[in-house]
Amino acid sequence: MVLKEDDIRRVIAEVVRNVDATQLSADCEFADSNIDSLDHWSILLALQEQFGLVVPDEDLEQTTSIEKILTYAAGQKA
Repeated sequence: MVLKEDDIRRVIAEVVRNVDATQLSADCEFADSNIDSLDHWSILLALQEQFGLVVPDEDLEQTTSIEKILTYAAGQKA
Protein backbone atom coordinates (compact mmCIF):
# COMPACT_ATOMS: atom_id res chain seq x y z
CA MET A 1 0.00 0.00 0.00
CA VAL A 2 1.37 3.38 -0.94
CA LEU A 3 -0.23 6.06 1.16
CA LYS A 4 0.97 9.63 0.68
CA GLU A 5 0.82 12.63 2.96
CA ASP A 6 -1.49 14.42 0.51
CA ASP A 7 -3.92 11.48 0.72
CA ILE A 8 -4.10 11.78 4.49
CA ARG A 9 -4.49 15.56 4.34
CA ARG A 10 -7.36 15.18 1.84
CA VAL A 11 -9.11 12.70 4.13
CA ILE A 12 -8.63 14.99 7.14
CA ALA A 13 -10.11 17.89 5.16
CA GLU A 14 -13.12 15.74 4.23
CA VAL A 15 -13.71 14.39 7.74
CA VAL A 16 -12.68 17.22 10.09
CA ARG A 17 -14.31 20.46 9.06
CA ASN A 18 -12.86 22.66 11.82
CA VAL A 19 -9.19 21.97 10.97
CA ASP A 20 -7.25 23.33 7.99
CA ALA A 21 -5.46 20.17 6.88
CA THR A 22 -3.06 22.16 4.68
CA GLN A 23 -1.75 24.01 7.74
CA LEU A 24 -1.47 20.93 9.94
CA SER A 25 2.12 19.99 10.74
CA ALA A 26 2.85 16.38 9.78
CA ASP A 27 4.32 15.58 13.21
CA CYS A 28 1.68 17.43 15.25
CA GLU A 29 -0.41 15.14 17.44
CA PHE A 30 -4.09 15.18 16.44
CA ALA A 31 -5.14 15.97 20.02
CA ASP A 32 -3.03 19.14 19.87
CA SER A 33 -4.80 20.18 16.66
CA ASN A 34 -8.42 20.03 17.83
CA ILE A 35 -8.87 16.58 16.31
CA ASP A 36 -10.67 14.55 18.96
CA SER A 37 -10.87 10.77 19.29
CA LEU A 38 -14.06 10.56 17.23
CA ASP A 39 -12.45 12.56 14.42
CA HIS A 40 -9.35 10.36 14.68
CA TRP A 41 -11.49 7.24 14.34
CA SER A 42 -13.36 8.79 11.38
CA ILE A 43 -10.06 9.60 9.65
CA LEU A 44 -8.90 6.01 10.07
CA LEU A 45 -12.23 4.65 8.85
CA ALA A 46 -12.02 6.83 5.71
CA LEU A 47 -8.43 5.70 5.12
CA GLN A 48 -9.57 2.09 5.44
CA GLU A 49 -12.41 2.59 2.96
CA GLN A 50 -10.33 4.53 0.44
CA PHE A 51 -6.90 2.90 0.78
CA GLY A 52 -7.40 -0.36 2.64
CA LEU A 53 -5.42 0.74 5.72
CA VAL A 54 -6.68 -1.35 8.63
CA VAL A 55 -5.72 -0.17 12.12
CA PRO A 56 -6.74 -2.49 14.96
CA ASP A 57 -7.81 -0.83 18.23
CA GLU A 58 -4.57 -1.83 19.93
CA ASP A 59 -2.60 0.17 17.32
CA LEU A 60 -4.59 3.43 17.54
CA GLU A 61 -1.83 5.19 19.51
CA GLN A 62 0.53 4.54 16.59
CA THR A 63 -1.65 6.67 14.28
CA THR A 64 -2.08 9.96 16.15
CA SER A 65 -0.45 12.25 13.57
CA ILE A 66 -0.02 12.39 9.81
CA GLU A 67 3.59 11.29 10.17
CA LYS A 68 2.65 8.36 12.42
CA ILE A 69 -0.04 7.20 9.98
CA LEU A 70 2.52 7.25 7.16
CA THR A 71 4.98 5.25 9.25
CA TYR A 72 2.27 2.78 10.28
CA ALA A 73 1.05 2.34 6.69
CA ALA A 74 4.61 1.80 5.44
CA GLY A 75 4.95 -1.10 7.89
CA GLN A 76 1.78 -2.83 6.68
CA LYS A 77 1.78 -5.49 4.03
CA ALA A 78 -0.56 -4.93 1.09
